[in-house]
Amino acid sequence: MSSRDAQVLARHVEGLEELQELRGEMDASTDEFSRRFAAIFAAAIRFYRIEQGMRALLLTDHDLNQSHRRLAAATGLGPQLPVLEVGEWLEGRRHAGDVAADLDTTVAAMMICGTASYAAALELTVAEPMAEASYGSRARLVGGLLAALGAHDLTGALAVD
Repeated sequence: MSSRDAQVLARHVEGLEELQELRGEMDASTDEFSRRFAAIFAAAIRFYRIEQGMRALLLTDHDLNQSHRRLAAATGLGPQLPVLEVGEWLEGRRHAGDVAADLDTTVAAMMICGTASYAAALELTVAEPMAEASYGSRARLVGGLLAALGAHDLTGALAVD
């Protein structure tokens, strides 16, 4: 594959409607923290459901993978964007007092995005009852993540779609 193919793939990630939706959820400030978090987590799962196909391409085509790695290093475009952006959002929420003052927002962003990615992978590859047998429900995931963040308001777990 040529470097042009990697450019198309990287720009596709940047332009994904699901990434824009995730960004929009982080920009919205009308809800209390836990409800906003639940909406962000749901948007992250939607993003990772789409991103799984691109990940499969990168993992199965060595030339495309190498080209994409070089492009990502040069431009910053790639599947790391949600983690970086969720981390920035969490940093703002930490300063606002919505999460623990000593929260490592980078680690927390990896935890959130990793959980969303795994939930998306399960939802794409096994029947819903099998996926839910693994993690219970999205509400349970949101509640557990909110607790891990040291969030003061845990009601958002009830708002998961």
